[in-house]
Amino acid sequence: MLKNLFKKVSHQFEIVPHVGILPVRLGMTREEVEQVMRTHGHRPSSQCRSNSYGVIDYFIENSFQVSSDLAGRVNFIGISPHPEFSVTLHGKDVFRNDSETIFRHIQKISGGDYLAYNSNDHLFRDLILTLYDADEQYDRWKERFPVWAEIGIGNEAYLASVDAIDSKYT
Repeated sequence: MLKNLFKKVSHQFEIVPHVGILPVRLGMTREEVEQVMRTHGHRPSSQCRSNSYGVIDYFIENSFQVSSDLAGRVNFIGISPHPEFSVTLHGKDVFRNDSETIFRHIQKISGGDYLAYNSNDHLFRDLILTLYDADEQYDRWKERFPVWAEIGIGNEAYLASVDAIDSKYT
C-alpha cells in the first residue's frame, strides 16, 4: 500500500541553504515566484496575507509558503509535507524520514557541535534553516513516526527579523 502512495509524487523540491527551496530562490520577486511555480504546474492556493514584515504567498494547498519583504523580494520559504511532492536536503528526503534523523542530518551539514534534539522548533543559524513542530500527524504516509510540520530557509534579513522578535521577549 505504501508503495502506491509514493507514486503520487508529481514534483521534487530541493532545499539548498542560503539559496532557497528550488526552484524558488531567496531574493526572487513575488512575480518571479508565481511564474516559476506556474511553470511547474502550481497555482497560488490562497490569497496573499500581508503582515508588518511583508507578504506571504501560498501554493500547493498551502503547503508551500513564500514570504516576501516590503520590497517584494523573497526572504523566507517554508515547506510542509504533502503527498504530491518530495523534498530533499543533501540527498535525504526530509518528510519521509523521522524528525530526529533529519535534525541530525542538518546538524551534520552545519558542522556544529552536538545539540540536544528538540521536537518543538529549532533554528540552525549558520544555515538560516528552521524546523517546526515534529509530530506523527504530519507524516502524510500513515503516521508512522514524527516528521517536521515545516522546514524553512531564510536569508540574512529574515534572521535579523527573528532576532528582533526574540529580543522583545528576552
